[in-house]
Amino acid sequence: LVRPPAAGLCVPPRDAEALAGALAALLRDDERRAAMGRAGRAIVEAEYSSTTYCDRHLRLYEELAAQGARAETR
Repeated sequence: LVRPPAAGLCVPPRDAEALAGALAALLRDDERRAAMGRAGRAIVEAEYSSTTYCDRHLRLYEELAAQGARAETR
């Protein structure tokens, strides 16, 4: 879900100073925080809605069923 720079920030692993700096920057910038929240929500709505989730699973099941059917005819 984190898609820098629009929908999140990345900092190096185990770098508390970088994390503190990133959080401090966001705390000082209401507009940026709000924009990142909107961008994150848009990602979730587009890629993780129940409809999208169900559609992806149905396609996966259809692909697996087709593979199984091809394997049985060999």
